Amino acid sequence: MLIGRLESSATAAEPGTVHRRGATAIVAAVVVSFAAYFVLSRYLRVAPDTVVTLRNNVLFETDSGVRLRYLTDPGTWAASRLEFLQHPAFFLVWRPVGLALTFVLRPLAGATAGAVLAAQILVCSMAAAGAGALFMIARRAKTPRSAAIVPIVLMILSTATVLVVVPEHWAMAQGMMLSACCLVTLPGKPGRARIAVLGLLCVLIAGTTITNAVFGLLLLFPLASSAGIRVRIGRLVPWLAAAGVAALLLAGWGLSRLPHVAGFLNLRLYESPLLAISYMAFGLIGPIVGPVPHQGLQRQHLTLSYEPFSFAMYSPMQWIGVIAWTVLLLTCAVHAFRDRDTLPVAAFLAAWIGFNLLFHNLWGDEYFLYSAHWAWALIALATLGMRHLRSRLVVPLTLAVVAGQITTLLTIGGMLRGP
Repeated sequence: MLIGRLESSATAAEPGTVHRRGATAIVAAVVVSFAAYFVLSRYLRVAPDTVVTLRNNVLFETDSGVRLRYLTDPGTWAASRLEFLQHPAFFLVWRPVGLALTFVLRPLAGATAGAVLAAQILVCSMAAAGAGALFMIARRAKTPRSAAIVPIVLMILSTATVLVVVPEHWAMAQGMMLSACCLVTLPGKPGRARIAVLGLLCVLIAGTTITNAVFGLLLLFPLASSAGIRVRIGRLVPWLAAAGVAALLLAGWGLSRLPHVAGFLNLRLYESPLLAISYMAFGLIGPIVGPVPHQGLQRQHLTLSYEPFSFAMYSPMQWIGVIAWTVLLLTCAVHAFRDRDTLPVAAFLAAWIGFNLLFHNLWGDEYFLYSAHWAWALIALATLGMRHLRSRLVVPLTLAVVAGQITTLLTIGGMLRGP
């Protein structure tokens, strides 16, 4: 009888133990990710009085210098109404947080170092929150616990992380988008609380960058599926894709007539469709394993760029990572679409990736600059199908991808440090 009672109590305690272990694993993933992002930001010269924090357009046209002032300087505000309309949440939500952190850290670290440290803590915290959400997505996709860390490693070491760890809005967007995607993957019908949180996240995502409003609209499909509303994705996707392409082409034509935005249009989709296809292929690969960037001078300071892009920019070691990532992404995506449980979220992620690949062949002078918007979605899509792969395939592919990623990050870091 006593043994039976002990077994019964152990069985009753087991769910709580599992939940505690799961929570501990998530916290560990967030803490380790924060440390990794912080170290990478320092390695990439996000430090007081470096070219990255003093000037714009050093790393792939990022506005790191002015964004640092927006986040930490009470006297600096948006340069124009258009900038405020494009990134309202950056100024209304994240700027007050950055100013508060700066107020606390400046007496401890000094004026300049305190400001940089405040921006780093804010940016790395948001990026780490996204890593925690990605870990939860992996676990919800029934990825073995030992393999659930793989997507986080791939995301942290991705070339798009270069954009995430500088004082910009990319980390905020990545963290919130992954969090929203994680909420959609939770089991059961979403209640009012979950829908309210999703709605708040979508508002903040759209406010961080105005084009992210499309993210909220696309999120309605997996949300409707979770709520028990039947959505025939197979029939909707072709129509949505056709409508999206038509809207993009029409928007490109209309925006080209506005003087304030005409300078940001590249119109590759109109003027050079073959080149646009090349850039779209790069958009699936480059954010995860990028090539060796061009190195130049602008107003006597260093600039790194992937424009004009060519696949010849990849080194042999990077090509190993490119091939491995391509195989991993395609294989996992096929499995994610075949699985009825992951199909709604996989379709949502594919639609978001496709929208960005098309849109930034109309808008933007540096294609890679915007890739932080969808790099996380590439990793998340691979995560959904990863549980269907055997470890003897996942392990060598992951190691090859990581080798290519580290090669790229070391190359970029070496360029920033000079000869």
